[in-house]
This record gives sequence, C-alpha cells and structure tokens, in this order.
Amino acid sequence: IRKGFDYKSYHAEYLRLESRISDVIETKWIGDFHITLNGAYLQSNGDAYLQNFYLPGTGFWLDADNSFATMGIHEFIADKYAAAFLKYDIGSLLFSIGNWKPEFALLTNACIGNYSQNYQGFVIPANRFDNLAKVPQNGYIESGLQINSILKQSFTKLGVGFYYNYGPYSTNKFKDNYAIKLRMEYSF
Repeated sequence: IRKGFDYKSYHAEYLRLESRISDVIETKWIGDFHITLNGAYLQSNGDAYLQNFYLPGTGFWLDADNSFATMGIHEFIADKYAAAFLKYDIGSLLFSIGNWKPEFALLTNACIGNYSQNYQGFVIPANRFDNLAKVPQNGYIESGLQINSILKQSFTKLGVGFYYNYGPYSTNKFKDNYAIKLRMEYSF
C-alpha cells in the first residue's frame, strides 16, 4: 500500500495497492504445481501518472520467474491489472542420463488490465500511453517450456526457456511472438 498526498502546487494524491499470493502444490510422483497471482490498483485524482504499473516483461535474453518472457520491458501499462503465473515443474522425472538430470517445466502466464485514468495535462486514450506502451485490456497470454539444470557447477544451475505469445497481442510474424531466454539459478 502506498499513499501520495498533495504538496504545494503538485496535485498527486493517490492510493496505490499491490498484492501477490504464491503457493506450491507438491507431489512426489508427478511434479510440483506453482501458482502466483498478482493484483494491482491505482486510484488518483491528480498528476500521479508515474505511479502506474508497468507489467513485468523481461526484455532481451535473461529469464525471470513470475514475469512475461515475450513481453518487452515497459511494453504494457495499466492502472489496474490481474496476472496469473502457472508453472508445472516436472523436474527430472522424465529424463536422466547417469548424473545428468535436466529438469523440465511447463508454464502459462496471463494478465488482463485497464487504463482509465485521465491526468491533468495528459489526455491518454484508453488503449495507449504516450504511444509507447499498450494496455492489456484484451488479455495477454503466453506459454512455454523450461529446461533447467542443463549445466550444474557447484551452486549455479544454467538452463533455457522457450516461450510463445499466442494471445490477442500476438502478431502474424512468428519471430515477433517467441522468446528464448537464458535461465540461471543460484543456491547457497
């Protein structure tokens, strides 16, 4: 929870709420199911446009959990949104050769949001923010496959993730909808 107040001539009274719920359903024989739900809401009557939520896109080559691999950094903006990150971690149940045990996971990430604020000095259409960011009002969805622990070295694991955006914000060009990301895990 974050609350902003007016100060002198700067009218920036706002209320910003964010929440995240995560859980793991562990099973011994069929893998683990991870679920993370994010929600956010901004109420403002002033110049609090900098308090909006940019959805968690990962950018270029490095992967991060609970983010959108096919979404660029600051590509989508909202003043309220809900997101779900679902991961079925099969682990090394499917495949192993001697001591080499790569771990597999299937993922689906989705979000929907809206942008309804109209700030002083800014006229912002419902589906664009300064012609730079889009609003996920039609829903953004991607799915993917992670292969983790391809290489292990003491406390570091390296892997790779393959992701595809097939929702309303996908394009007709295949190359614009997929992402291949490097995954790194550290354990101490």
